[in-house]
Amino acid sequence: MTDPLVIAGPLFQPLRGLVFALVFYPLRGCLFGKKNGWLLMAWMLIALGILSTFGPVPGSMEGMVYTTVPIRSQLTGWLEIVTQAILLSALLCYWVNHPEKKWLNWLLGILFFIAMCLPILALVLRKG
Repeated sequence: MTDPLVIAGPLFQPLRGLVFALVFYPLRGCLFGKKNGWLLMAWMLIALGILSTFGPVPGSMEGMVYTTVPIRSQLTGWLEIVTQAILLSALLCYWVNHPEKKWLNWLLGILFFIAMCLPILALVLRKG
């Protein structure tokens, strides 16, 4: 049986988004409206959020030194997390730099709504 908190996990992602917004907003002059702002944002996410975390998380520099997880396994995890950082940066910068693209507002709003509804449905319709 899956833990209800695991099922509800995606419902907490807007809080994570708020943290990202609180970091990116003061840096908006460097990130948005610039030709390669998305690359700077991606590098910030990769350098600070993946490689240089404060704890020995697998995939980070500390994790490679202090954990028993094989380095090869840690590096294969990079494929997912680095891709996420790049896609987040590119999409966010495109969205902010092109406010006239109303279809993107609608698309992201609908995807957000679906992403929030699915875990709620899973919790409500859960047996047990």
